[in-house]
Amino acid sequence: MQDEGVIRVVTGLLVTVCLAGAAEPLARVHGEPVGEAEYGWFEEQERTGVIQHFQSNLKVEYGPDFWDVKVEGVTPREMLRQRTLERVGRERVERRLFAELGLIRNGSFEEFLAGFERANREREAAQRAGKVVFGPVRFTPLQYYGYWKSNLRIEAINKLGRERWAAEDRKSWEKSYEELVEELVRRAKEKPKQGAQGIRGSGAPGRRGGLLAGETIETPRVVGRVQIGELVEVVAQEDGGAQPHPGGKGEVGGGEDGEAFAGGAEE
Repeated sequence: MQDEGVIRVVTGLLVTVCLAGAAEPLARVHGEPVGEAEYGWFEEQERTGVIQHFQSNLKVEYGPDFWDVKVEGVTPREMLRQRTLERVGRERVERRLFAELGLIRNGSFEEFLAGFERANREREAAQRAGKVVFGPVRFTPLQYYGYWKSNLRIEAINKLGRERWAAEDRKSWEKSYEELVEELVRRAKEKPKQGAQGIRGSGAPGRRGGLLAGETIETPRVVGRVQIGELVEVVAQEDGGAQPHPGGKGEVGGGEDGEAFAGGAEE
């Protein structure tokens, strides 16, 4: 369920992101819609890697027609779309795992945006009150995402380690966590293939429903879909429909590397 209202994100290159009355999604990943804000956020992070791949490995010069030059059967535009949607799918799987473990509310992209703006308000208020603020007073979105996700990963590993891998050491917990995420991503990749038959979860004590509980997850039928690879489904656009724009900024973006900061405001 989407949060109501509008969050205005005004740091750096960001623009207003509407969380209510969302437009038709650009694509679907694992049968679920992907909006412009989430797509643009991850597209911007994947864009440099695609440019470097075509320039360094395939010797394609960057120019006005760069995104539509086909080399070895694929254009940079197509590769960027595939990589972006694969990244969206993987990140969603892990965020949903955090939600299943009770660490966040629902794992939506909107929840991250709300947390980002709330954290910045709290840090600014702490500074005005004369408290010590560790790290920047305002996070960039990438900084906050790195901070937010790294803390959630630590909590998830600790929770799963205590409840499922109690006999193992911390290093083994981390390895088991990575293996669990890979397995959940693998199942999500298979989900579109299985259609209404769904997929089965792995089973976890004390919880019902969701990724860890063995429920069958239904895959909605997508009309007119175009499948790219094994992970994603792209919705066929009507005439004049919105398309991803690899040459520009997404609705949510920024150019700085993600960075985790320990601690927040000191009382």
